[in-house]
Amino acid sequence: MTDKDAQRLYKELAAFSKSRAWAYMREIMEKEIVIAAKGMGGNPTMTIEEIHFRRGSIWTAEQLLEMPEKLLSRLETDLVLQAANSPAKAGHGE
Repeated sequence: MTDKDAQRLYKELAAFSKSRAWAYMREIMEKEIVIAAKGMGGNPTMTIEEIHFRRGSIWTAEQLLEMPEKLLSRLETDLVLQAANSPAKAGHGE
């Protein structure tokens, strides 16, 4: 990914993470996670496999909620590394 592509993607992702659409999706997903957790607690006849499946679903949903922040952090790191390597490349005639 080029430096310009990373910068553009960072700006777009930052705007998305602050958007009302993401806030709405996040609110709905958080409610669904609570409903799923309550469903686990209210069903004493659930098999171990179903419990593990539901726990995995909740974990996955939580990871998705954190995805914009994780991607922004990764892009920030990439941009810093690219900036740090740019002067070194210029100094070596590359």
